[in-house]
Amino acid sequence: MLVSKKALKIIALSFLPLLASLICNACASIPKLSKEEKQIITQVVKTPFTEIIKGETGFATAQGHSIWFESIQQKVLEKELLY
Repeated sequence: MLVSKKALKIIALSFLPLLASLICNACASIPKLSKEEKQIITQVVKTPFTEIIKGETGFATAQGHSIWFESIQQKVLEKELLY
């Protein structure tokens, strides 16, 4: 074995403080939300869904992979059509 178990243990233990400081730094850099932003999020989460799926749905399969899709027809009024 090129590196002894004792050396690996010392290397691993020396990285623990570095890892802990990186985690603390990442958590401390997250911006705090204001009360207004929290209220908006709470309001949006509590509102009921009107209609989630509006169009025709299905699966497209190619090379062993399936992808779900939704085809929504565009609403065009006659007055908006150009001839």
